[in-house]
Amino acid sequence: MEELATVLKPCNPDDPMIAICQEKFGRDKFPPTFWAFCQVADIAKLEQMISQAESVDSETAQLILEPTIKDCDSIIDRWLERLGVGVIQTSCYDICLTERSDSAAVKCKERDNGECILTRFPGPNVDIYPSCLLAASAREPRAVERFWDIMNVFWNKDRVQRWKTEIFGDEKDLRKPRHGCFNLLSLGWQARMRWCEGRFALRPMENADSRTLKVQFLYQKGLSNAFDEVDLLTTIPESPRGRYDSRGRDLVRIISKYKDSEEPELEAIASGDVLTVTTSDPETMPLPGWALLEIQWYLR
Repeated sequence: MEELATVLKPCNPDDPMIAICQEKFGRDKFPPTFWAFCQVADIAKLEQMISQAESVDSETAQLILEPTIKDCDSIIDRWLERLGVGVIQTSCYDICLTERSDSAAVKCKERDNGECILTRFPGPNVDIYPSCLLAASAREPRAVERFWDIMNVFWNKDRVQRWKTEIFGDEKDLRKPRHGCFNLLSLGWQARMRWCEGRFALRPMENADSRTLKVQFLYQKGLSNAFDEVDLLTTIPESPRGRYDSRGRDLVRIISKYKDSEEPELEAIASGDVLTVTTSDPETMPLPGWALLEIQWYLR
């Protein structure tokens, strides 16, 4: 499997994207979501964006870039299920709080032995490609089209087509997303809460065969104020490797049971830990889709 680009890059004053933003917008601060997209985007797409902005005057460059910059916030809000169909009156915590009865959920539970893939505690399942986006395909088709338009801004055509094919089957028909075990993860309640908050991401690492998948766990620090803009010249992202949850709410996993009491022995999960997901039957209980985990990694 291809190696995913590292997410964290120090802000370099000579970075052409920074130079373009300064020149065309006359400022150093931008929404953190836009800069995060730039950090994980395909280099060729950034070069294309820079080339387009360089070739026009500042006013035209702003007209080209401003909608994308502003839409980055809503893309992340949709991905974290804070915006869209079914989220107006319910939060991510409320979605599917009862065990799903559909066959995909049953297969997911069977695949993961009824345990959270991170902590080994029991719990429900979550969608990798979010349920609000699945619902939006039928009810808010233009919003889904805009979501994928933004994906095409930052990632190359082949990569985006691969993501679409995994979700929709036919990458040209965005109104009929597929639902299956391949889009589900088993997470305990504490892990699910962190997932809904966007407090961690899973980096797909290795998928040597159809029965074993390795992912790397990384906490996400988040922002003290999500409305604060990032100073492109002074803000240096902090590496999450080896770090525990910055809010002091570490996830813990069961590693064994004490012989005398049968109580579980626990250890904290740290950024950088590599976890393994397996299946005994890849045909009826497929592993989480690599393409879905890849887009999840970039957007989280």
